[in-house]
Amino acid sequence: MDKNEIDNYCQNGVGICVYRKRVKKAQFIVQSISILRAGNSGGYYIPVEFDSLRMIGQGEGIRWGAKTTDLDLVIESLELFIKKPILEWANHTRTGYQPFYDSEIVTEAHYQTSWDMLNEKYKQGKLLLPKGLMFELQTPDVGTLKNQSKYQRPKKQK
Repeated sequence: MDKNEIDNYCQNGVGICVYRKRVKKAQFIVQSISILRAGNSGGYYIPVEFDSLRMIGQGEGIRWGAKTTDLDLVIESLELFIKKPILEWANHTRTGYQPFYDSEIVTEAHYQTSWDMLNEKYKQGKLLLPKGLMFELQTPDVGTLKNQSKYQRPKKQK
């Protein structure tokens, strides 16, 4: 991968996922980092998402985001984080979703333990963010996520 490949994906409105890995000590959570075009401003939006194994890329996890107009700053920050030069980065957008497990039996308790670890040890993923960019939490407080429902029953009439 190189800077031109990143820019081409961003200009085509697709964005590019450059990092996807299971979180240590919260092994049933996957961290993904992408680079997207930030609207028409010519800047870049860098989402860092934490999802359960079964919901990667579904928007159900925790998302942090940073914006900048400097692609070189993004590359420098991610090279330090990924610990590889840009030429060795994987393009997960091109290769598609590749499962992180084959025959593991994963229960709700496994996921809950991993989410608890991510929230407590890693401060909702804040301690796992790349340095050099200003990230803000893009999802509601995790405590409120557990209490939210997509469907709410109508109140019983007496």
